Amino acid sequence: TGYDECITLDEYAAANQGHAGPLCTATPTPSPPTPLPTTPSPPTPEPTPVPPTPPTPAPPTPTPNAVPHLMLIMTDDQGWYNAPWHGNPEHQRHPADQGINTLIAEEGVKLDRMYAFAWCGPTRSSIMSGRFPTHVSEENAVGIDDPRGGVDLRMKLLPEKLKEAGYYTFIVGKWHLGARADVQLPINRGVDHFFGMLTGMGDHYSYASNAASGYTDLWENDGPAYGKGGEYSCDLYTAEAVRVITAHDASVPMFGFVSHQLPHAPYTAEEKYMNNDIDDFGRRLLQSMVSCVHESTVNITDALKAKG
Repeated sequence: TGYDECITLDEYAAANQGHAGPLCTATPTPSPPTPLPTTPSPPTPEPTPVPPTPPTPAPPTPTPNAVPHLMLIMTDDQGWYNAPWHGNPEHQRHPADQGINTLIAEEGVKLDRMYAFAWCGPTRSSIMSGRFPTHVSEENAVGIDDPRGGVDLRMKLLPEKLKEAGYYTFIVGKWHLGARADVQLPINRGVDHFFGMLTGMGDHYSYASNAASGYTDLWENDGPAYGKGGEYSCDLYTAEAVRVITAHDASVPMFGFVSHQLPHAPYTAEEKYMNNDIDDFGRRLLQSMVSCVHESTVNITDALKAKG
């Protein structure tokens, strides 16, 4: 035992030339390797129970005032550069211009590229119909009896669509969308309350219309607005817009369109808006008309905020 290879004596003698030696070569049996110490595996943790997925809640029932109020304010024939936010120094000094600048900087979005038609009538037709002027009317018909102006009665206007969505609608200022027949009047085209002029141009104090043979063009809903003139048009329309907003039930969504005639001709203005540092009288008139619109915008915005 202990030997794993043996030879005969003759083989041994021949291999060792007569020297004595072991008859067998012994190959030691290798000892088994010492096993490395093993680290016991940690116990398998119990699986964490996954809570059941809660059911998806039903969408909240919209409250009446969840629909936003909408207010659109439009100026008439105002040039791109006739605004303080485009760097025109003539529109930087009056408090009204500073107020509109602050309002836009803190709460507004400036559109540096805004395109409109060259004249007032087609621009209004486009905004109120949602169509390009080429598809509505490119005629700037100012006369109350001119058949070329206005929006085709087969086209629904923005106030009509909003009324279908539950809105109360009002327009203050210049209509200029057709008035030859009763069916073209604002109150018959989706407007709940209208106060302003129907034609394309009129005096800013007397409201005598150049397009209606000099007759007074100041209307409330379906008839003349007796006893409500005598005030500068921008101030008059602003006061009416603020009155409607203040009296409105805020739980009902409201759409208002304040459609100024300013700074459209005739060029007349209130002294309180003039910047006397502007030497050219015509430029000073234009600046004052635009400043009045800026003050109007701030006042209407304040009325909306106060209403909530």
